[in-house]
Amino acid sequence: MSEADRLVKQKLELSALLVERTSKEICPVDTGTAKRSITHKVERRKAVIGSNVEYFPYIEMGTKKMSAFAPLRRALEINWDKIKMIFKGT
Repeated sequence: MSEADRLVKQKLELSALLVERTSKEICPVDTGTAKRSITHKVERRKAVIGSNVEYFPYIEMGTKKMSAFAPLRRALEINWDKIKMIFKGT
């Protein structure tokens, strides 16, 4: 792995951790299963943050009867400026 790839992966890891932590803080809690299931994975030049809980898409995107709560999308929006600073190197 080149130095540039290592640096990008490191910055992706930090950014993903920020979004994961914030999404867990704002995720609605009934039993806590959805909140605990939020995790991230960083590959070469990509970070994936999500949940393997079957009903999590309904929490994120809503349904006909329930508004979207969108903890992942909101967490990304909340941390967007921090993520930009991470990648700018400040």
